[in-house]
Amino acid sequence: MNNPSHYPLALSAKDAALSLGISERTLWASTQPRGPIPSIKLGGRVLYPVAGLEEWLSRAAVDQLSEKASVSTNQK
Repeated sequence: MNNPSHYPLALSAKDAALSLGISERTLWASTQPRGPIPSIKLGGRVLYPVAGLEEWLSRAAVDQLSEKASVSTNQK
């Protein structure tokens, strides 16, 4: 199963933090149930599903854009 076009379905905390451009400490503080970032526990490891991270990131970006639009509309 060593296919170069194969992408992981889940990332370790270190890899997830690196992919998001944040520290592992920030990732941990923002991981469910403390925050909105989805994770799963498998054995003794916490894994971050790639699809869940992508969905969360897209949703967070849309929410931020909506908030900015709302603030600028209210300031007029």
